[in-house]
Amino acid sequence: MDPIKQINRLRFISIITLSVFGILFLIFQRLTLEKFSVWFTPGFIIAINIIAVIIFSVIFFIILFSKIRVEIMVMKHYQDELKDATLSMKRLQEETEKKNMQLMLVNDQLSNLHKIIREMTQIMDLDRILGIILDGICKYLHYDHAVIFLIDENNRVLKPTHSIGFNEKITDVEISLNDKTNPIVMSVMEKRPRIIKTLNNSLKLYSNIKENNIIAVIPLEARSKIIGVVIVDNISSKRVITENDLRDLLVFTNQAGLAIENARLYETEKKFKEELQRQVDIAIKKLQETQAQLIQSEKLAALGEMAAIVTHEVRNPLSTIRGSTELINETIPDNHPSKKYISFVIQEVDRLNRIVTDILSFSAVPKPIFNKVNINNIIEQICL
Repeated sequence: MDPIKQINRLRFISIITLSVFGILFLIFQRLTLEKFSVWFTPGFIIAINIIAVIIFSVIFFIILFSKIRVEIMVMKHYQDELKDATLSMKRLQEETEKKNMQLMLVNDQLSNLHKIIREMTQIMDLDRILGIILDGICKYLHYDHAVIFLIDENNRVLKPTHSIGFNEKITDVEISLNDKTNPIVMSVMEKRPRIIKTLNNSLKLYSNIKENNIIAVIPLEARSKIIGVVIVDNISSKRVITENDLRDLLVFTNQAGLAIENARLYETEKKFKEELQRQVDIAIKKLQETQAQLIQSEKLAALGEMAAIVTHEVRNPLSTIRGSTELINETIPDNHPSKKYISFVIQEVDRLNRIVTDILSFSAVPKPIFNKVNINNIIEQICL
């Protein structure tokens, strides 16, 4: 209650009480003067009035102080309530500040995770994406170590690809999907994250760890298919992993699984394009070679056709020359000096005829020769 209002209330009560007692005193005094003046002396009446004043004053102050006491107790009660309310407000303010700090941390965490997720969706290099995923998990979700296993469908195993925080190499650590007792394989089969409460020999990475609830496995899912797992731990800090931690990890790994699958599809498409380009280059090269051969064959065909025409035109004069030379050779005697020159001419004409014949045989299109053969013998030769 407001102290000023309380004081005004006490003042009002005091005035009313004093007024009532004053009126009662005046009435009493008038009665004493009228009734007792005949029987008592004035001094006695004055004494009675003084006693009455004292009695009325005592009664007034008793009532007044009792009321003041009540009001003081009420004010003290309100003061205690105000003190409690102040303490409650202070605690509420401290809790509000604490909640605000937590909200700021969560907001920063969400902002960083959003930035990482956006970066993952913009990058198509699988190695970089895996590194970004592990860095985000350890840095912003506050885990000591993390490792990614991807499923090898051909060999039915989980193979480690990237890790953070492990000093030793983990490339030789493989987990068979046929091991149904392995908690990691169980997480893959059930498609849900798990906090590993008890360790066994199937987890070679953590063979020397004694604490429980500090290791968790989260499946990487993309398009309703599990493509791998993320294993996190708090071996150094000993911080226990809770179900809330799993929910935060699951939100992050869902986006990570899509990013990994997109990167894989991009690499597959890239390899397909490269192979397709290689096949196209080979086909173009073969086409160019075939085209060159075709041009060459066309040139040879044209050359053969031209050679046939030329040889035909050359052979006719050669026949005339040889026939005329033979006639001349028959008309002159054997001992004539020109006899040997005529022989030279005939020899050279024959040589030219042979050359022309060779050119014709080269330019002529070969004709197939059909023969009857035993097909069984041909098949046996091919098989051998």
